[in-house]
Amino acid sequence: MSLINRVLPSLANDIGRAFSLLDEPLFNVARRFPASFPTLSDQQSFFRPSVDVLENDKNYVIEAEVPGMKKEDLSVEFLDDGTLIMKGKIEQGTAPSTEGMRTVDTDTSGIVSTGTKPTFWTSERVRGHFQRSFQFPGRIDPENVKASYKDGLLSIVVPKVEKSGKQITIE
Repeated sequence: MSLINRVLPSLANDIGRAFSLLDEPLFNVARRFPASFPTLSDQQSFFRPSVDVLENDKNYVIEAEVPGMKKEDLSVEFLDDGTLIMKGKIEQGTAPSTEGMRTVDTDTSGIVSTGTKPTFWTSERVRGHFQRSFQFPGRIDPENVKASYKDGLLSIVVPKVEKSGKQITIE
């Protein structure tokens, strides 16, 4: 038991030191060369909604989480090869306007200055556009696809084509 008590804290400290190296200047290349890396606003102009694809006897069902989107900002279409394309855009997470906003900054000398640039502690709201494509393992009926949107969930039901065979008579 005492060996475990000695090894685990040591291991945790070693792992913590390894991760703290990532904050060192050598590893933080993006801070030194910001023009060569996408900015936060670039990264948030594209997002990928979470999707479940289910299959039952008669259909394939695609359910995509797209909260806050308007039905008018979503589209579903089929390409000639049977590929389903789902597209959308969301403007909900647009950064708030700074017009008329006042912030107060205090520097190390204790001098207070005012400005119009807000400080964001975190920005996690999704905004931008997405496009997802799906191909199905079996034959489908694109003419009878149904799509619905409710409570942030886009559901697409893609019917399968019933397997039909033809008996060949041997002469």
